[in-house]
Amino acid sequence: MLNVEKFIEKLLLKHDCVIIPALGGFVAHYEPAYQDKESGLFYPPSRIIGFNAQLRMNDGLLAQAYMQAYDTNFPEANRMVERESEKIKTVLHAEGAFMFENLGLLELKDNSRLLFTPQDGGGIAAPYLYGLNAFLMKPYEAPKEHADVHSTTVAEHFEREHATQNEAPKAISHKKSNYT
Repeated sequence: MLNVEKFIEKLLLKHDCVIIPALGGFVAHYEPAYQDKESGLFYPPSRIIGFNAQLRMNDGLLAQAYMQAYDTNFPEANRMVERESEKIKTVLHAEGAFMFENLGLLELKDNSRLLFTPQDGGGIAAPYLYGLNAFLMKPYEAPKEHADVHSTTVAEHFEREHATQNEAPKAISHKKSNYT
């Protein structure tokens, strides 16, 4: 694992985009929660990782992370990031693919086009999404004796229930007791 992989993974926890200069950028897309109608499973929101080869300009985010981690200046941190980028490009041209651990596979197609396949699981979580798992929730079915409740409002249901008992709801008395 190259150093740049660790930095990208950590930076994607807080940022939606991390650019590797002269290579491309990893972009995290928010996916809202959804229900699979067939299975009844509800899936939590997630972040899907993609790669955009058009994002090649250095935004300084990786260099800043290197500066903090290695206690160095910005020009030296930029050179470190550039060396990591060159290593990745060398592997891509030699082997046709580069595996970003915990992120996914970046492939070089037709000697110029980059194709990214996210790692199983679709992407990387964010701290606010940790611990959210899919769950099964069956559709609500009203009990048979109250099947008509769905067609009434809560107020109508409340009035009907108390009318059948022939008494109004009792008010709570706030009088002091003699036993205090």
